[in-house]
Amino acid sequence: MAVVSAAGITPSAGLVTTQRDLADVATTAVQRASRSIAVIDASKFGTTALIQMVPPAHIEKVITDSRLDPQTADAYRSSGWTIEIGP
Repeated sequence: MAVVSAAGITPSAGLVTTQRDLADVATTAVQRASRSIAVIDASKFGTTALIQMVPPAHIEKVITDSRLDPQTADAYRSSGWTIEIGP
């Protein structure tokens, strides 16, 4: 299982970053894993960056904190994301 994070997450691009090396490591980890989970704090939802790390189809679910507003969570879920909200 790969557990990854990112500088940002968008419904269409998936996980994004500004660091090429980090993107390469995350991409390799996800490609080799049988499951991939993203742990992203609420402030990173809707944040874009130039480098795509992991496309949406390669992430099984996203775990985030309770600061994510319900409308944003619903928008991502409507785009096909599985979002789990923790404390």
